Parts: sequence; structure tokens; C-alpha cells
Amino acid sequence: MVQRIVVVGGGVIGLACARRLAGEGKRVTVLDGSTSSKESSWAAAGILGAGSEHVADGPLFRLCRNAYRDAPGTLRDLEAETGVSLGRRSEGTMVLARSAEEATSLGAKDEFLRRHGVESRWLDPAAARAQEPRLEGPILGAAWIREGRLDNRALWRAYEASCRGRGVVLRAGEAVTRVTEEGGRVVAVTTAAGIEPADVVVLAAGAWSDALAATASLRLPMVPVKGQMVRLRGPDDFLRHVVKASLNYAVPHRGGEIVVGTTAETVGFDRDLDEAVLAKLVQDIAAWVPGLASLPRVESWCGFRPRLEDGLPAIGPVGGRPGLFVATGHYRNGILLADLTARLVATAVAGGRDDRLAAFSPDRFAPKP
Repeated sequence: MVQRIVVVGGGVIGLACARRLAGEGKRVTVLDGSTSSKESSWAAAGILGAGSEHVADGPLFRLCRNAYRDAPGTLRDLEAETGVSLGRRSEGTMVLARSAEEATSLGAKDEFLRRHGVESRWLDPAAARAQEPRLEGPILGAAWIREGRLDNRALWRAYEASCRGRGVVLRAGEAVTRVTEEGGRVVAVTTAAGIEPADVVVLAAGAWSDALAATASLRLPMVPVKGQMVRLRGPDDFLRHVVKASLNYAVPHRGGEIVVGTTAETVGFDRDLDEAVLAKLVQDIAAWVPGLASLPRVESWCGFRPRLEDGLPAIGPVGGRPGLFVATGHYRNGILLADLTARLVATAVAGGRDDRLAAFSPDRFAPKP
């Protein structure tokens, strides 16, 4: 009998899971409360940050490193399958230091990454400017890190196209309100349109996952972290690298577009944009790349990154809830981790075991007996 699987959430994590499961012969439906399924996946900057996001060894760093290793083949396959160009680039990320304290910290990061197999190189100010000529300002040094970037909106479109091609049913604007259990296992989800039977439910609703998890007596302490961002348009190859300085970044994409971000606001689901904040984002990164200040803005937006209490995603089966699986809480790493998350979920759904899942168990927030 073909398993009926409902994936709750139509972002890149949910679509990647649906694509993988459908490719294994499962009957998959994706339900998403948004009419566009364009939340944090659409709002991201598209950095494949296996190194610049991390300063210490741990399960998330190792998972990101594994995902980055596998990314080129995965993304090539997705492009070949769908015909969607992902705008992939691999010039790397330059993380800048402007004070002695930042230089010391960044030097330690550079050493840590090299020690753990991530290609990184320390650059003095002259070398940093030679590698990225538009850099100015009081640069005391930089770490160049081997990372990639892509058009995250194209990635979402590619996953959607792949899902359709594999027979996945995609239903937008249909919010799931409850996970239904019967006889000790998950049997359905409830939406405004009625009951959707399911042998397996994969909860991948991003920053909206906690309330739905609670209907299955699962605690997922989720915080939506709002990020406001700006898209500028400049000449082609205005920047070659992703440029990061403190919490700010500029990410060059095809067509001369440059995404500048970001904030990290814990204000619930407030979608208002603050013009003063948006202007400051550009101003702050323009202290390093002055030419950015004169580029026209073509878009501004915000998104809500799903962050769990301990900063790690929740991936895998829910103990005591047969048929319920979770793939959420990826915070700043969702674009990079989408396909690996999908593979881990598919392995778990098939009853397999992967030791990497232990650190990301959805059950880790359960009250201690």
C-alpha cells in the first residue's frame, strides 16, 4: 500500500521533503496556509554558509558542512530536472574586521574553520582590497571563506516544479489547524476545508510550527525572528564576493542585484517595514563598500526565520506519536540544509536510522520526568 503523506508547509524545507518522499514512491500532499508559500524561503539572502555562520564545532556545524559538501551535485540535479537556473556562484564570503577585537575573533574563526576542513584564508587589508576592490574603510583584516550563494527564490521555484513533476499535490491557502491521532498514531490533519487523511505527517511550517505541534502534545519553543532586507541594483559584478561585517551583509546576485541585510527582531509576526531601519542597513554596509550608498533600491521586504530555543533545528520522528515527523527551526541555515533535511526525513519515514538525527530530535524539549 502506498503511504499517504501530508507535508505541512510549502517553503523550501517542506518542498524538499515532499520531493524526496515522492521520488521514493509515496503519495504526497503539501498544505500551506499562505497563498504564495513565500515566507522565509522567499525572504532569504541565498547564502550557502557552511563556515561564516559558525564559530565552534557542534552538530549543526557538522550538518551544514555535510550539506555544503553535497550541494553542488544536488543543485545540478535539480536544475537538470526542472530547467530552472539557480544562479549559483562560488566566489566565497569575505568576513571583515574593523577593530583589534574583531580581528582577533575573526582570526580564531579562520583557524577553527581550517582545522575542521572548511577552506578559509586570512587576508591583511591590502590583500582584502585586492580581492574585492570596492572595499574601503578601516579594515584591519578579513577572512575569505569558501562558500556559495544562489537565488533562493529560484530554488523555491525549482523545488515546486520538481514536486509537480513527481506528482505531489500542492495546495496553497489551506492552513492546517490540527494534527489528528487515533489508536495511538497520526491519522489525519484538519484544515478549514475538512479532514485530510494521512499515514504520515511532516511538520515543516517554519516559524508557525509551534502551535500546530501543540495539537499533538509536542513542545516546540519557536521564536519568529524578523529580518528586514533591501535589494539594490548595480552594474554586473559590482561585488564578486558575499561581504559580511558584524551582523550586516551584502550578497551579489545575477543581473547586478545586491541583497543587503539584515535585522534580527523578536517582535512576533509584525510585517511592518521601518524606513529608518532599511536605510541604516545600507548605511552600515556602505561603511565598507561606499558605492552601495548610491545604488537604487528596487525592493524591500521582511521575513520570519524560525528559531528554536536552543538554536538547533528539529528534524526527525516524534517519540510516542507514530506517523508524526518534524522538519523545522532551521533559522539562518534553511536554504543550505533543505536537501539534507529532506534526506534525513525520508530515511526516518522509511524506518531507517541516521545517528546525526539524535542532536536534532523534536522530543528534546519535552518536560523532564
